[in-house]
Amino acid sequence: MSHAREEDLMDHPDYPADAAAMAPASPHDLVQHLCGYEGQLRAWGLHVDGVAEGQRALDEIRQARHPYRLVVLEAELPDRPGLDLARAITADPALAAVRMILLTSVRTREQGAAARRAGCATTLAKPFRQAALYDCLATVLGTAPSAATRLHTRSILRHTLALARARVLVAEDNMVNQRVAARMLEKLGCRADVVANGLEAVEACRHIAYDCIFMDCQMPELDGYAATAVIRQQEAATGRHTPIIAMTANAMQGDQERCLAAGMDAYLRGCPETNV
Repeated sequence: MSHAREEDLMDHPDYPADAAAMAPASPHDLVQHLCGYEGQLRAWGLHVDGVAEGQRALDEIRQARHPYRLVVLEAELPDRPGLDLARAITADPALAAVRMILLTSVRTREQGAAARRAGCATTLAKPFRQAALYDCLATVLGTAPSAATRLHTRSILRHTLALARARVLVAEDNMVNQRVAARMLEKLGCRADVVANGLEAVEACRHIAYDCIFMDCQMPELDGYAATAVIRQQEAATGRHTPIIAMTANAMQGDQERCLAAGMDAYLRGCPETNV
Protein backbone atom coordinates (compact mmCIF):
# COMPACT_ATOMS: atom_id res chain seq x y z
CA MET A 1 0.00 0.00 0.00
CA SER A 2 1.28 3.49 -0.75
CA HIS A 3 0.50 6.76 0.98
CA ALA A 4 1.33 10.41 0.48
CA ARG A 5 1.58 13.02 3.18
CA GLU A 6 0.30 16.56 3.42
CA GLU A 7 3.84 17.96 3.73
CA ASP A 8 4.65 17.05 0.14
CA LEU A 9 4.40 19.65 -2.61
CA MET A 10 3.31 18.68 -6.08
CA ASP A 11 4.15 20.73 -9.13
CA HIS A 12 1.42 19.43 -11.40
CA PRO A 13 -1.64 21.74 -11.50
CA ASP A 14 -4.11 18.84 -11.50
CA TYR A 15 -3.13 17.85 -7.96
CA PRO A 16 -3.52 19.77 -4.71
CA ALA A 17 -0.26 20.82 -3.13
CA ASP A 18 -0.67 18.56 -0.11
CA ALA A 19 -1.14 15.14 -1.73
CA ALA A 20 0.27 12.00 -0.15
CA ALA A 21 -0.45 8.33 -0.73
CA MET A 22 -0.17 4.94 0.95
CA ALA A 23 -0.40 1.62 -0.89
CA PRO A 24 -0.96 -1.68 0.93
CA ALA A 25 -0.17 -4.76 -1.16
CA SER A 26 0.82 -8.40 -0.76
CA PRO A 27 4.57 -8.96 -0.20
CA HIS A 28 5.01 -10.23 -3.78
CA ASP A 29 2.96 -7.44 -5.29
CA LEU A 30 4.68 -4.83 -3.15
CA VAL A 31 8.02 -5.43 -4.88
CA GLN A 32 6.33 -5.06 -8.27
CA HIS A 33 4.47 -1.95 -7.17
CA LEU A 34 7.60 -0.27 -5.84
CA CYS A 35 9.10 -0.70 -9.31
CA GLY A 36 5.80 0.01 -11.06
CA TYR A 37 2.94 2.28 -10.12
CA GLU A 38 4.49 3.42 -6.83
CA GLY A 39 7.50 4.61 -8.76
CA GLN A 40 5.17 6.48 -11.08
CA LEU A 41 3.42 8.09 -8.10
CA ARG A 42 6.78 9.33 -6.86
CA ALA A 43 7.62 10.64 -10.32
CA TRP A 44 4.44 12.72 -10.15
CA GLY A 45 5.60 14.24 -6.86
CA LEU A 46 3.82 12.18 -4.21
CA HIS A 47 5.55 10.92 -1.10
CA VAL A 48 4.78 7.20 -1.18
CA ASP A 49 5.01 4.62 1.61
CA GLY A 50 4.41 0.94 0.89
CA VAL A 51 3.39 -1.70 3.41
CA ALA A 52 2.53 -5.36 3.03
CA GLU A 53 -0.35 -5.81 5.49
CA GLY A 54 -3.65 -4.08 6.07
CA GLN A 55 -3.33 -3.80 9.86
CA ARG A 56 0.09 -2.23 9.59
CA ALA A 57 -1.27 0.18 7.03
CA LEU A 58 -4.13 1.15 9.34
CA ASP A 59 -1.72 1.67 12.25
CA GLU A 60 0.56 3.88 10.14
CA ILE A 61 -2.34 5.94 8.83
CA ARG A 62 -3.64 6.54 12.35
CA GLN A 63 -0.23 7.33 13.82
CA ALA A 64 1.09 9.51 10.99
CA ARG A 65 2.25 12.92 12.16
CA HIS A 66 1.45 14.33 8.74
CA PRO A 67 -1.93 12.91 7.65
CA TYR A 68 -2.22 10.84 4.51
CA ARG A 69 -4.47 12.17 1.78
CA LEU A 70 -4.73 9.01 -0.33
CA VAL A 71 -4.73 5.26 0.20
CA VAL A 72 -4.27 2.94 -2.80
CA LEU A 73 -5.13 -0.55 -1.65
CA GLU A 74 -5.25 -4.01 -3.17
CA ALA A 75 -8.51 -5.94 -3.07
CA GLU A 76 -6.72 -8.88 -1.45
CA LEU A 77 -4.15 -8.34 1.32
CA PRO A 78 -2.28 -11.05 3.26
CA ASP A 79 -4.09 -10.44 6.55
CA ARG A 80 -7.49 -9.12 5.48
CA PRO A 81 -9.54 -8.16 2.42
CA GLY A 82 -8.90 -4.68 1.11
CA LEU A 83 -12.55 -3.74 1.62
CA ASP A 84 -12.24 -4.55 5.33
CA LEU A 85 -9.38 -2.08 5.54
CA ALA A 86 -11.43 0.49 3.64
CA ARG A 87 -14.34 0.05 6.08
CA ALA A 88 -12.01 0.48 9.05
CA ILE A 89 -10.66 3.73 7.61
CA THR A 90 -14.16 4.98 6.83
CA ALA A 91 -15.36 4.15 10.35
CA ASP A 92 -12.65 6.28 11.97
CA PRO A 93 -13.82 9.93 12.18
CA ALA A 94 -10.21 11.09 12.43
CA LEU A 95 -9.57 9.70 8.94
CA ALA A 96 -12.55 11.33 7.25
CA ALA A 97 -10.34 13.28 4.83
CA VAL A 98 -8.57 10.17 3.50
CA ARG A 99 -9.50 9.19 -0.07
CA MET A 100 -9.20 5.56 -1.17
CA ILE A 101 -8.69 3.81 -4.51
CA LEU A 102 -9.24 0.04 -4.68
CA LEU A 103 -7.10 -1.92 -7.14
CA THR A 104 -8.77 -5.07 -8.47
CA SER A 105 -7.89 -7.87 -10.85
CA VAL A 106 -11.38 -7.95 -12.33
CA ARG A 107 -13.79 -5.03 -12.23
CA THR A 108 -17.47 -5.92 -11.78
CA ARG A 109 -20.57 -3.89 -10.96
CA GLU A 110 -20.97 -5.73 -7.67
CA GLN A 111 -17.40 -5.03 -6.62
CA GLY A 112 -17.70 -1.38 -7.58
CA ALA A 113 -20.87 -1.03 -5.49
CA ALA A 114 -19.20 -2.77 -2.53
CA ALA A 115 -16.19 -0.47 -2.82
CA ARG A 116 -18.40 2.63 -2.76
CA ARG A 117 -20.25 1.35 0.31
CA ALA A 118 -16.89 0.79 2.00
CA GLY A 119 -15.92 4.40 1.34
CA CYS A 120 -13.64 4.03 -1.70
CA ALA A 121 -13.71 6.91 -4.18
CA THR A 122 -13.32 4.54 -7.12
CA THR A 123 -11.89 1.22 -8.29
CA LEU A 124 -9.18 0.67 -10.87
CA ALA A 125 -8.76 -2.69 -12.60
CA LYS A 126 -5.29 -4.10 -13.22
CA PRO A 127 -3.49 -3.98 -15.49
CA PHE A 128 -4.08 -0.28 -16.07
CA ARG A 129 -2.38 2.28 -18.22
CA GLN A 130 -0.45 5.19 -16.81
CA ALA A 131 -3.05 7.59 -18.21
CA ALA A 132 -5.86 5.82 -16.35
CA LEU A 133 -3.94 6.03 -13.05
CA TYR A 134 -3.09 9.66 -13.70
CA ASP A 135 -6.67 10.69 -14.41
CA CYS A 136 -7.92 8.64 -11.47
CA LEU A 137 -5.57 10.48 -9.10
CA ALA A 138 -6.43 13.88 -10.59
CA THR A 139 -10.12 13.16 -10.04
CA VAL A 140 -9.87 11.71 -6.53
CA LEU A 141 -7.34 14.22 -5.18
CA GLY A 142 -8.79 17.21 -6.98
CA THR A 143 -12.37 16.99 -5.71
CA ALA A 144 -14.23 16.95 -2.42
CA PRO A 145 -14.84 13.43 -1.02
CA SER A 146 -18.58 13.49 -1.84
CA ALA A 147 -17.87 14.38 -5.47
CA ALA A 148 -14.89 12.03 -5.75
CA THR A 149 -17.10 9.03 -5.02
CA ARG A 150 -19.17 9.82 -8.11
CA LEU A 151 -16.79 11.22 -10.68
CA HIS A 152 -15.20 9.06 -13.37
CA THR A 153 -12.83 10.66 -15.85
CA ARG A 154 -12.83 9.93 -19.57
CA SER A 155 -9.72 7.73 -19.42
CA ILE A 156 -11.24 5.61 -16.65
CA LEU A 157 -14.45 5.31 -18.66
CA ARG A 158 -12.53 4.11 -21.71
CA HIS A 159 -10.59 1.64 -19.57
CA THR A 160 -13.73 0.30 -17.90
CA LEU A 161 -15.66 -0.18 -21.14
CA ALA A 162 -12.70 -2.04 -22.64
CA LEU A 163 -12.64 -4.64 -19.84
CA ALA A 164 -15.85 -6.33 -20.90
CA ARG A 165 -18.56 -6.08 -23.52
CA ALA A 166 -20.51 -3.53 -21.54
CA ARG A 167 -24.24 -2.94 -22.01
CA VAL A 168 -24.69 0.80 -22.55
CA LEU A 169 -27.81 2.94 -22.88
CA VAL A 170 -27.79 6.12 -24.97
CA ALA A 171 -30.63 8.54 -24.19
CA GLU A 172 -30.61 11.11 -27.01
CA ASP A 173 -33.41 12.65 -29.07
CA ASN A 174 -31.26 13.69 -32.05
CA MET A 175 -31.18 10.85 -34.60
CA VAL A 176 -27.76 11.78 -35.99
CA ASN A 177 -26.23 11.85 -32.50
CA GLN A 178 -27.93 8.53 -31.76
CA ARG A 179 -26.22 6.85 -34.70
CA VAL A 180 -22.84 8.44 -33.98
CA ALA A 181 -22.90 7.46 -30.30
CA ALA A 182 -24.08 3.91 -30.99
CA ARG A 183 -21.42 3.40 -33.68
CA MET A 184 -18.68 4.73 -31.41
CA LEU A 185 -19.73 2.49 -28.53
CA GLU A 186 -19.91 -0.57 -30.78
CA LYS A 187 -16.35 0.13 -31.94
CA LEU A 188 -15.34 0.02 -28.26
CA GLY A 189 -16.92 -3.43 -28.01
CA CYS A 190 -20.07 -2.33 -26.19
CA ARG A 191 -23.66 -3.34 -26.78
CA ALA A 192 -25.58 -0.08 -27.24
CA ASP A 193 -29.30 0.51 -26.80
CA VAL A 194 -30.80 3.84 -27.89
CA VAL A 195 -33.87 5.67 -26.56
CA ALA A 196 -35.23 9.07 -27.59
CA ASN A 197 -36.37 10.63 -24.30
CA GLY A 198 -36.11 10.43 -20.53
CA LEU A 199 -39.27 8.38 -20.04
CA GLU A 200 -37.94 5.68 -22.35
CA ALA A 201 -34.60 5.76 -20.50
CA VAL A 202 -36.32 5.22 -17.15
CA GLU A 203 -38.39 2.36 -18.56
CA ALA A 204 -35.32 0.71 -20.14
CA CYS A 205 -33.46 0.85 -16.82
CA ARG A 206 -36.34 -0.94 -15.10
CA HIS A 207 -35.75 -3.99 -17.28
CA ILE A 208 -32.01 -3.96 -18.01
CA ALA A 209 -29.06 -3.48 -15.65
CA TYR A 210 -26.90 -1.21 -17.79
CA ASP A 211 -23.18 -0.83 -17.15
CA CYS A 212 -23.30 2.84 -18.18
CA ILE A 213 -25.79 5.43 -19.42
CA PHE A 214 -25.09 8.40 -21.70
CA MET A 215 -27.84 10.89 -20.90
CA ASP A 216 -28.70 13.93 -23.01
CA CYS A 217 -29.69 16.76 -20.69
CA GLN A 218 -32.35 18.28 -22.97
CA MET A 219 -34.96 15.81 -24.23
CA PRO A 220 -38.75 15.82 -24.74
CA GLU A 221 -41.19 14.09 -22.39
CA LEU A 222 -38.65 13.96 -19.54
CA ASP A 223 -35.27 15.69 -19.62
CA GLY A 224 -32.00 14.09 -18.57
CA TYR A 225 -31.93 15.72 -15.13
CA ALA A 226 -35.38 14.43 -14.19
CA ALA A 227 -34.74 11.00 -15.72
CA THR A 228 -31.54 10.67 -13.69
CA ALA A 229 -33.41 11.56 -10.51
CA VAL A 230 -35.98 8.82 -11.17
CA ILE A 231 -33.28 6.25 -11.93
CA ARG A 232 -31.43 7.14 -8.72
CA GLN A 233 -34.67 6.70 -6.76
CA GLN A 234 -35.12 3.25 -8.28
CA GLU A 235 -31.53 2.32 -7.43
CA ALA A 236 -31.89 3.45 -3.81
CA ALA A 237 -33.91 0.32 -3.09
CA THR A 238 -31.22 -2.02 -4.46
CA GLY A 239 -27.96 -0.25 -3.62
CA ARG A 240 -26.99 -0.26 -7.27
CA HIS A 241 -25.30 2.79 -8.84
CA THR A 242 -25.14 2.95 -12.63
CA PRO A 243 -22.64 5.49 -13.99
CA ILE A 244 -24.60 8.20 -15.81
CA ILE A 245 -22.64 10.47 -18.15
CA ALA A 246 -24.35 13.76 -18.98
CA MET A 247 -24.24 15.04 -22.56
CA THR A 248 -25.08 18.60 -23.50
CA ALA A 249 -24.53 20.68 -26.61
CA ASN A 250 -24.62 23.92 -24.61
CA ALA A 251 -21.49 24.61 -22.56
CA MET A 252 -23.22 27.00 -20.17
CA GLN A 253 -21.71 28.07 -16.88
CA GLY A 254 -23.06 25.95 -14.06
CA ASP A 255 -24.08 23.03 -16.30
CA GLN A 256 -21.55 20.64 -14.79
CA GLU A 257 -22.60 21.50 -11.24
CA ARG A 258 -26.25 21.01 -12.16
CA CYS A 259 -25.50 17.60 -13.69
CA LEU A 260 -23.64 16.39 -10.62
CA ALA A 261 -26.33 17.76 -8.32
CA ALA A 262 -28.92 15.78 -10.31
CA GLY A 263 -27.03 12.55 -9.57
CA MET A 264 -24.98 12.21 -12.74
CA ASP A 265 -21.39 11.01 -12.48
CA ALA A 266 -19.62 12.97 -15.21
CA TYR A 267 -20.22 15.60 -17.83
CA LEU A 268 -19.40 15.72 -21.55
CA ARG A 269 -19.80 18.71 -23.82
CA GLY A 270 -21.13 17.75 -27.23
CA CYS A 271 -21.26 14.36 -28.92
CA PRO A 272 -19.34 11.53 -27.21
CA GLU A 273 -17.55 10.79 -30.47
CA THR A 274 -15.01 13.49 -29.70
CA ASN A 275 -15.04 13.15 -25.91
CA VAL A 276 -14.62 9.47 -25.08
